[in-house]
Amino acid sequence: MNKSFRAFAEEIAREAGQLLLRYQRDGVEVESKSNEIDLVTSADRASEALLIERIQSRFPSHQILAEED
Repeated sequence: MNKSFRAFAEEIAREAGQLLLRYQRDGVEVESKSNEIDLVTSADRASEALLIERIQSRFPSHQILAEED
């Protein structure tokens, strides 16, 4: 893996981890995506949005396939 890609991935993974820790501390809203078993939390959506935003800002031509959206 290219060293700059790895450093970038580590940086945003840590940033998303800090965001998730805040949600763990403060609590999360839970909702169902499509059925009772397929749950998603506000923390899931927020961390995914953060990662997508960071990747798109660094690599604007990249396409992203994400789990929640």
